[in-house]
Amino acid sequence: MPHPNELYRKAIDAGVLHAAHPPRFAHAHKRWLSDRAFGEAVLEGQVSISHWGVFAPRTSWPPNTMETEIRCVEGPFQYAEPADGHVAWHLNFADPDVFSFYDGPLFAQDEHQVCEHPLLASVREALVADGASTSLVDSRGDPNPLLVYGVPRLLAIDTADGLYGNAFADARPEQVQAATTALDPSTRSNILAVAAPRGGRGRYNARQLESIFTAAFSAFCAASVESTNRLAPRRPKVAIHTGFWGCGAFGGNRVVMILLQIIAAQLARIDHVVIYTWDDEGTAAYGRAMEVLEDLVPKDGTRYGVLQLVLAIKKLGLSWGVGDGQ
Repeated sequence: MPHPNELYRKAIDAGVLHAAHPPRFAHAHKRWLSDRAFGEAVLEGQVSISHWGVFAPRTSWPPNTMETEIRCVEGPFQYAEPADGHVAWHLNFADPDVFSFYDGPLFAQDEHQVCEHPLLASVREALVADGASTSLVDSRGDPNPLLVYGVPRLLAIDTADGLYGNAFADARPEQVQAATTALDPSTRSNILAVAAPRGGRGRYNARQLESIFTAAFSAFCAASVESTNRLAPRRPKVAIHTGFWGCGAFGGNRVVMILLQIIAAQLARIDHVVIYTWDDEGTAAYGRAMEVLEDLVPKDGTRYGVLQLVLAIKKLGLSWGVGDGQ
């Protein structure tokens, strides 16, 4: 029986997905990456796509038992195979219209992830062909995360040499080629696409903070449910791999975005959260978020409802950053 929050589900063989809904990369660099990815790849196994509605939290923070393990990794996203009995999900820092810029010259986190997992572009094409929604928010602005389970990762692309963001479009072809490694054998990833908030200025207000929390919480709950579906009857250990979601082009505050993701993971009973901070500046922001988190914990043992928690965070006076244009 479908979960009441499940909006859409499709399972399709990876080879069939590629043949029926091939990616349509417009930019020359991305066409080369696609050819490199699919040139000798053997596409096997099923790719499962699921779209989910909003999950409303019915608990208070901090939980009675703080079981979520938080780990910081200084560097870019890693896609190591999870241990037996574990399910790992990697966040896609998505536009509200999922994978909508995959074909063009931009190469931010979203597009980078799609180029390494080019069947994510086929996922979008399949949704469009089915007449299914590609929106990660509903008509009221509530989150509708999209999960893709078992998508092949065919390439590893190193952006350290000036390929990230808008710089990708102006890179020399040999620069893109030198940064790209075809994975043989390919691996499989689970992708969690959740719309990053955008358009804020000045200090965060309570509505913005609640919206960010709800988006992260809904995505993490959906990942937990889908993980259980995959490993039932065993309860799996669930890991979320994330970072500075919404802090690039959309100008989010790094401390706010890490803080709210950790709190959402705790309330969603996620077992592990791995946060990739890229560099020492990012690691410092992570450290500040952990300090704020510790300061928020009531010293008298009381617990916050979600609204109380949001108001407590609002009192910190944290402000939006400036989009980096990438």
